[in-house]
Amino acid sequence: MPQLHDRQSRIKNFSSATFPVLPNVPVLYLFSGVDLLTARSFFPASTVHLLVANLRVGHADCLCHSSCFHHALANAKAFLASWASFQFARLSTGRMELLAREQDGSRMLGIIPALLLNLALDFDGPAEVVQVDVDSQNSSARPSMIRIQTRRFAVTYRSMLLSLDQIGDDAPQKDCLPNLASWRAGSAHVDAQLRELEHSLKLSAAIAHEPTHDAETDEGSSRNSRCSHGVISIFKSAPHWILGTDWMAQWVLDHSVAVLQDETGLRLDHFYDAASRKRHTTSWLTRHAGLFPGFAKRERAWYASEVENLSNTFSGPQLPFRFGYGTADQNGTLLAAWHEGCP
Repeated sequence: MPQLHDRQSRIKNFSSATFPVLPNVPVLYLFSGVDLLTARSFFPASTVHLLVANLRVGHADCLCHSSCFHHALANAKAFLASWASFQFARLSTGRMELLAREQDGSRMLGIIPALLLNLALDFDGPAEVVQVDVDSQNSSARPSMIRIQTRRFAVTYRSMLLSLDQIGDDAPQKDCLPNLASWRAGSAHVDAQLRELEHSLKLSAAIAHEPTHDAETDEGSSRNSRCSHGVISIFKSAPHWILGTDWMAQWVLDHSVAVLQDETGLRLDHFYDAASRKRHTTSWLTRHAGLFPGFAKRERAWYASEVENLSNTFSGPQLPFRFGYGTADQNGTLLAAWHEGCP
């Protein structure tokens, strides 16, 4: 996989030259699909990664059966082919939904084959799995969370659809037609979902401060307590109608010590105005790179007021790798932000 390995190397070099030395805190990747490798490439020092997306977990015991195991291998190859077609910069939501729904008899494959493939392709070599835990939420018989502990790090995938009201879990996330005014207002239901995520973040933080089987002690975590309490948030090819709202930005900034995103993440003014917003007493430092490719199709009208600022901010040079909604001749945009007090 020369193309993938070259991308991982370019990301690691870019990250080390862009971010300060961050402590071992969890990485939260909302709307991630099954893209663990991007999180691992940008933040290799983090030993806990939490992926959240609207794809079914699947049945882990499926891999214990010969026919299902071979089906899972074919599923993983199809995932890899789809991912490679986008230069590993993003995933096709529709394609991933179809792959995750594939079944072998009564057992659903879900995201497990793709997640295990991510572990096999890790830049430090295949990650050896030492423990797998599967859980269901809200008394559901369908698995909604899987946690995999390897000798170097842990990854948790949680199946969740952020929504304004109680709807079926088969509803699309990024391909729906949102009510922009309703999303700007928020709702009690999505607030409750965010509280559930906060619980997951607390568990992830506790795990991050436990040594993994082969992980080295992180000296940076004791140097700066402010940067040790929170997560590193990643947003890429995400629903901007959610992340661009003031209440979602408030939640992200309240829980993050650093943010990595493309133009679909928080609005740029959220970082610049953070110090003046309620409860924020520190500023955010930012670095940006890449060329803004413009919003696609329907979203041009939705976010017209942001285009000028994005075009001025992301005016080049090109990123050394594709990130998010890059086009044939542009690699997309990347904004890195972190607390001013971080080392």
